[in-house]
Amino acid sequence: MKCSSCSHAAKKYPQANSSNGQDIKTAKLYCFHSFLCCSLKLECEKLATEKTEIQRHYVMYYEMSYGLNIEMHKQVSQLQDSLFVLKLCIFLLYYHVLFALPSISSKTKNYF
Repeated sequence: MKCSSCSHAAKKYPQANSSNGQDIKTAKLYCFHSFLCCSLKLECEKLATEKTEIQRHYVMYYEMSYGLNIEMHKQVSQLQDSLFVLKLCIFLLYYHVLFALPSISSKTKNYF
């Protein structure tokens, strides 16, 4: 891959010819360093893009885990409420229990 800066080196050092080896070395060195600079810039841009993509994934997974955590807390709360009602059923009369159990069982079916 040829860097566009090499053409600039030839324009910058037009007097570089085979008789003056120092100017040729300087032009080649300039070309080499400008090529390194270009490749490092491309690498930085690639890493910045990758960083942005990783941050997007992190936010997505964070939102998913937060939503799952909220949902689990809701279910635990509902199950605790149902358990509380079941503990109270011991003290209810038989015909009151017959009305309470169907509503509790319909709520807890979804979680097991």
